[in-house]
Amino acid sequence: MKIKSIVVKSASALISVLYLAASAAGAAEPEPVRGVVKSLQEAVLSVDLNARVTETPVRAGQKFQKDDVLLTFDCEIQNAQAKAASAAYSARRSAHKNNKELQQYGAIGDLEVGLSKAEMNEAMANSEAVSARTKDCVINAPFDGRVAELAINAYETPTPNQPLMKIVSSGQFEVHLIVPSNWLAWLNIESTFEFAVDETGKRHQATVQQIGAEVDAVSRTIAVVARFDQLPANVLPGMSGTAYFTEPQS
Repeated sequence: MKIKSIVVKSASALISVLYLAASAAGAAEPEPVRGVVKSLQEAVLSVDLNARVTETPVRAGQKFQKDDVLLTFDCEIQNAQAKAASAAYSARRSAHKNNKELQQYGAIGDLEVGLSKAEMNEAMANSEAVSARTKDCVINAPFDGRVAELAINAYETPTPNQPLMKIVSSGQFEVHLIVPSNWLAWLNIESTFEFAVDETGKRHQATVQQIGAEVDAVSRTIAVVARFDQLPANVLPGMSGTAYFTEPQS
């Protein structure tokens, strides 16, 4: 009976140890969370310009480099208006200069000089405003990237501020996650995890870069932004996947 008691006690101790080990293992592996891949930069291009598109050098899916031409417009009217505004400014400037010379000889008074200066400044402002509109006649790429969407064709005339093209940056991607707020007890900047991309079936190492500034009071979740440690091949913005974290042991 004494030996049996020892065996029973040993078995109980073993079960307790196994239970604690299983609990620790469960705590070290939080539930996976879903995430989506996004570009570090993206933009929807539009112009406040009433002009016909003359050329779309890049198509949907194509890559481009910073400062490459993405869209060009027929700005013959706008360029003519800019020249006219510049000529009007030159005329007003000459008139003001002439008035200042006449003032030195007492031929005109301060009022005439002041009015000519105001007219010159108005003409200058108008010339700058018209010239600024011509800058939209050629749209250059603000960063290296790819064309995600192209919503305009050559020879079409879009309405002002109509979305024409969506572009996304190439290079580094971000992983956007929504995680339980109680993870804040151990989650921090530089926490690492594996992100399994649904579309490719491959896992990639990623590192947390930002943690949201506010917890959603209803869902008790918080936003997290991470980046891949190495740029993965065949991964595109919009792909989704699952993040697998390991809670650090205290």
